[in-house]
Amino acid sequence: MNGPMNGQANGPANGSMNGRASVPPVAVVGGGLAGITAALALAEAGWPVTLYEARPRLGGATHSFARGGLTADNGQHVFLRCCTAYRGLLDRLGGAGRVRLQERFDVRVLTPHGGSGS
Repeated sequence: MNGPMNGQANGPANGSMNGRASVPPVAVVGGGLAGITAALALAEAGWPVTLYEARPRLGGATHSFARGGLTADNGQHVFLRCCTAYRGLLDRLGGAGRVRLQERFDVRVLTPHGGSGS
């Protein structure tokens, strides 16, 4: 199967732009995981890409936030050991060294008052 995801795209990287001197830019709307992946694949295939995101951060539903002195992760299910595509995306973006994968899934349960649950 040929396409941008496996490096065999019909784009400027392999000269199939019908001899046109300029390459048209591509707009990707949405900076969630799908938008980031699409923009990266297009860029790797040689297309000029602009990624548009309305929020001040990328990642869509997958992000971390601080609240009450704690950092919470939303979308952590894509980072489980069984989800290798997300870790592959982090590798392609050069960010794999900035995250830590737990050896064992360990969740600390807190009471409404911040103490440890029993």
